[in-house]
Amino acid sequence: MTSKTDVLIPEGLHNYAKSRSSNFVTKLREAMMVIEGEIEHNEGLYPFNSGRLTKAELCRRAGVDDKTLQNPTHKSSTNKMVDDWLERVKRHVAQGRTVVRRAVTERAEHWKQEHDRIGNAYALSELEHNERMVELEKLKGENAKLKQEIDELREMLGHAEGKNIISIRPKGN
Repeated sequence: MTSKTDVLIPEGLHNYAKSRSSNFVTKLREAMMVIEGEIEHNEGLYPFNSGRLTKAELCRRAGVDDKTLQNPTHKSSTNKMVDDWLERVKRHVAQGRTVVRRAVTERAEHWKQEHDRIGNAYALSELEHNERMVELEKLKGENAKLKQEIDELREMLGHAEGKNIISIRPKGN
């Protein structure tokens, strides 16, 4: 009878097992980076799972089974890495449904106020623009009247040829 230590694991099987473990860890690390980016982008809020960030959520996002963290290969290494990461990230993330809801509500209120402020500024600029357009039309009307008056005066001058007309302009202009 042979013991477990007497049985050699084929090299190909050993390499396959290592690559599976490596792929598992790589997927977790990639998900960690994505999640950290999302938290930063959302100003300290995790945008999924009602704001709760857990091992199961990390594994779901990585596309791996969370039970794998409990097998002997990962329990003392990868599982600890995940725990350390979660502890570090959770210090910077709003936790709890109430806290997340309050933060989201405050942000929504802030952006609503900003939207209202921009809308009011736009409406005010539209009013000012309309007032300028009315003033422009008024000035165009006055300009047209003055041009008409000039034309009438020129016509009167044309009819006055040969009559004693003295210019009221000072000489030299």
